Amino acid sequence: MDIGDSGVGGALLVPKVDKKSVTSTSVIKFSTHQELPWQDEVNLKRFLNDTASALKQVISDLLKASTSQGLARPREVLCFLSAPFYASQSRVVKHISPDQFLVSAEMVDGLIKNDLETFAKNYPNLHSSIVNDHQRVIESKIMQFKLNRYPTHKPYGKEARELEIHNYVSIGSEKILSRLEEKIT
Repeated sequence: MDIGDSGVGGALLVPKVDKKSVTSTSVIKFSTHQELPWQDEVNLKRFLNDTASALKQVISDLLKASTSQGLARPREVLCFLSAPFYASQSRVVKHISPDQFLVSAEMVDGLIKNDLETFAKNYPNLHSSIVNDHQRVIESKIMQFKLNRYPTHKPYGKEARELEIHNYVSIGSEKILSRLEEKIT
């Protein structure tokens, strides 16, 4: 599913994995797209309703195509969201100590979790007109580790005085994401 600011698209893919060459490809069996109506004056409620209607139509088209082509009902749905639905940021999380410490997965998970909570709490609402909304973390991906200012791919089990984690984070409106998930489910 591709949920964007000008339309919603979807495709039925049949994944193929070649274990010998360790490659993965997908064959597109069917694709569809619904344009969103142009708005001279952007109205968030109308935009979200139009997006939900387009999403519903795309899902209906995909299910019909799946049935007509004798394909199994999709087991997984992957969504790509465009800018009105999320915000992203690369963040740097640091832990500095006067004494050596052992880097563990639990320590890194705790540092990332605390930073994500702070980020989601302090980031302004993406859509201020949505009452009682809060941000949800969509994606969090560690891009790089540095121990004592040197990059490393394997930080766990090593000792350091400085740990730096470069993390990519994206967030979105809880209410909007829940509404999209409801339609897809």
